[in-house]
Amino acid sequence: MKKLWLIFCCLFLASCTVAQDASSFAPSSREISSEAVSSAEESSLSEEEIRALAERVFPDLEQRFYIRQLRGEMLRNLCVLYEACQNFEVQCLLTTPLAEEDVDQLLIYLDYDCPELIQYDSEMGWGLTRNSEGLVTSVIPSYRMSKKVYKNYYAETERTLDEICGAARGMSDFEAECLVYRELISRYTYHAKAANCNNAYGLLIAKTARCEGIARTFLWAMRKLNIPAFCIMANNADGDSHSWNAVQIGGEWYDVDITHDDYYDDGEKFPIAYGSVNLPADFKRRGYTLWDACTAFGDLPQTDSVKDNYHVRMNAWYTTAEEGEALLRRLLDEAESENADHLSLQSLTAWEALDKRLPQVIDDWCQTAACRSVNYTAYRYPSTGTIYLKLKFNF
Repeated sequence: MKKLWLIFCCLFLASCTVAQDASSFAPSSREISSEAVSSAEESSLSEEEIRALAERVFPDLEQRFYIRQLRGEMLRNLCVLYEACQNFEVQCLLTTPLAEEDVDQLLIYLDYDCPELIQYDSEMGWGLTRNSEGLVTSVIPSYRMSKKVYKNYYAETERTLDEICGAARGMSDFEAECLVYRELISRYTYHAKAANCNNAYGLLIAKTARCEGIARTFLWAMRKLNIPAFCIMANNADGDSHSWNAVQIGGEWYDVDITHDDYYDDGEKFPIAYGSVNLPADFKRRGYTLWDACTAFGDLPQTDSVKDNYHVRMNAWYTTAEEGEALLRRLLDEAESENADHLSLQSLTAWEALDKRLPQVIDDWCQTAACRSVNYTAYRYPSTGTIYLKLKFNF
């Protein structure tokens, strides 16, 4: 009897050890949850429930131009991808298998509608796992930094953005937009390959940026100011990609491209000319082919108006060379009376014609001016039709 009892106790203890060892290999509660939601049959949600989920994941959902237009499993899967990035997960199980082109579209929205995600690098590529039908079942993100580094970088970036946007308190949307435009372009040097050059940390803290980082930083700032905006992604005729922004001012959608106000000559950075503040879409987008992700929900909003263009607002806009010459003389008069050190004027159609006549027009003006002469340096911005003159009047 004692032997039987001893054998029973040994068997019981052994079973407990096996159970304890097995538990060490059991998935965590998060992993269980991810697996549970990976089956649409087991975890189907109504459209209203998916929308409610998205509003929890993105409290500012209505500010996200592309994401707010997603529906169904596309929106639900984006929520999963976003949270996976925020939590630095090594693999993200999709709630429903998707075609690769659908996954690519969602990853583009993570890139361009979520500027706060500075921690992952889409350029490093995302690993994809597929089922027997070739549909994507999970995504393996690449991160450019550790979670600890991200927290520090994010805090620095947001603090700087808050300082910039705080200075715009009490301004009109147009004035706030111009302030952000000026602050951003004055803070970075263009660099296509520097670390973090395609996100807001790179522009604001590391002081280097290229078009994606510029567009994403501007978008983030506009959201903080509650000014509707989004990123535009396109390829030019040579197949090179470019990014800029659309912004809504006074009820109209304009294109804004800070990168194209960023010119250099022999290493000297040109003055800020505000030439890309609120351009009509038919001018800015010509010569570009928009990415499919941009037009997935129909044509992008746009305007043919220029009423909130910077130079229109400053009464420094012209449409013909003759108008330009008359405008330049008036602007020189005003600059002379105030002893101003610069002026700028813009035309989308006639700037080259005025540029050819520029020395003659200024010489003729000097004949009747109060000053003896004016020294000037002309800066030209061909992509926006802007001419900026740095002035020194000699009395």
